[in-house]
Amino acid sequence: MNEAILNTILENTYTLSQLKRRLSALKQLLLKEFFKSDSNQPAPAIDTEWLKSLPSEFLKQFNKDNVYKIFEDIESQIIKLPIVTIYLTFEPDEATLSQIGQRAKKTFNKLLIFDIKYDPRLIAGAALVCKGVYRDYSLRSKIEEKRLIILNNFKKFLK
Repeated sequence: MNEAILNTILENTYTLSQLKRRLSALKQLLLKEFFKSDSNQPAPAIDTEWLKSLPSEFLKQFNKDNVYKIFEDIESQIIKLPIVTIYLTFEPDEATLSQIGQRAKKTFNKLLIFDIKYDPRLIAGAALVCKGVYRDYSLRSKIEEKRLIILNNFKKFLK
């Protein structure tokens, strides 16, 4: 059952920060409903939209007796998820994250989560870290490979 819950959460969740934010919003909503908690802190609008998009059957899986146990199980499953760190030269918006995430989940793994980081040193591209292996797919790596050739060509041009 908890695997189905996690799959529903991950269906359109693409980044580690989205996942943490959405889990927090879901937990806050459920605790408020079951225990009338005093949390007056509203979820961000984007998370409220996500909560409304969840199927009604999804929320019916939770009750006041199992809510803490389910979240414990989900949090232990999240630790095991494959996380790919993507270094970008810009801060992507939700639409861009969605495009990248949908494509990657179709291509690789539907349980894949991204950790998006900013790297201003990259040039027109991205770098990825998967299972501890760093790969630079930007122009920076190509320029570094051909650095001597480029410098020699500039020197010829300047003479």
